[in-house]
Amino acid sequence: MTKEQYLCNLQPPKGPVDVVIDTDAGESYLEMDDQFAIAYLLGFPQFTVKAIYTAIHEDPTPAMTAMTDYLLTYAGRKDLCDVVIPGAKRTMPDETTPVSSPASEHLVKLARQYSPSNPLYVLAMAPIDNIASALLLDPSIAENMVVVWLGGHTPSWKDTNEYNMASSFAAARAVVLSSVPYVQIPCMGLTDSFIFPYAELKKRLFGTPLCDYLLDLTYRTLMNFEGPTGSRILWDVTVVSWLLNADNRFMETVIRPSLLPGYDGQYEDSSDQKPCALAVKLHIPAMTEDLFNRLQGR
Repeated sequence: MTKEQYLCNLQPPKGPVDVVIDTDAGESYLEMDDQFAIAYLLGFPQFTVKAIYTAIHEDPTPAMTAMTDYLLTYAGRKDLCDVVIPGAKRTMPDETTPVSSPASEHLVKLARQYSPSNPLYVLAMAPIDNIASALLLDPSIAENMVVVWLGGHTPSWKDTNEYNMASSFAAARAVVLSSVPYVQIPCMGLTDSFIFPYAELKKRLFGTPLCDYLLDLTYRTLMNFEGPTGSRILWDVTVVSWLLNADNRFMETVIRPSLLPGYDGQYEDSSDQKPCALAVKLHIPAMTEDLFNRLQGR
C-alpha cells in the first residue's frame, strides 16, 4: 500500500462499504451500548454487514441468542443471524501468538477479498483478540482492512487501563504493531462525554419495536446499578459515528503516531510508530440527533 493510500484509509469512507462488527453485545448489564451501536449501524443501507464476531470474553451462546432473538429481530435484520460467528475462547498469550477461532479464520478469508483501495471496515467494540489473531494468522490482510476501535483512554489520561484494552494488552499491541490502518477512539477523556440520563432516553426512544427494546434494556441495566434516575454512556456508538464522519460532522480526529499500549498500563509514545487517526473531540449535539433519528427510522 502506498503512503497516500494508507493516509486516505484513515479518513471516513464517502460511499457504500462493507463492514464486520466485533462485539461483546450479549445481553449483559455492561454491554448495552454495543446494542445501541449495532442498531444504529443497521439503519444505514450504505453499510453492508458481512459478519458479527463475538468477543473474547463472551460465551458465544448468550451473545448469539441476545443478538439473533432480540436485537436483530427488532431491527428487522434476522438475515444476519447466519453470520454471527464465535470468537476466541481465551486471550492471546503474547503479542506474537494468535488464538485461532471461527471469527479470526473467517476474517482472514473475508479480508483477502478486499484491497487497499476498497478496504473492509472492521468495527471493534470489545477486546480485540479476534482481529489481532487474524492479522497474525495472515499479515497480508492488513492492507485490505481499516480497524476502528473503541479502546484505551486519551493520551493525557493517567493510564490505559480501559476495559477493552486492558483485557488483552497483547492483542492491542499486536494491532498497533501491525501495518493495518488504525483508528482509535479513546474512552475516558473523550467518549465518556456521550452520556444520557434514563429520562432523556425515555423521551427520545419511542415509536418502534426497536426503540422499545433498547429502552427496556436500558431500564433493566440501570436497575442493577444506580436505578432509573441514573445515566449510561453509549461508548460504542462513537465507532459507528466515525464511519459517518464525512467533513468532521460528528468528531474531530488528528493523524499522529500510534500510541502503543504498554503492559504496565501506560502508553509507549514513539514517533517511530505508524500513523493512526486519533479521535480528539466529539460533536455531541450532532451525534445525538442523528442517533435518535436513525433509531426511530427517520
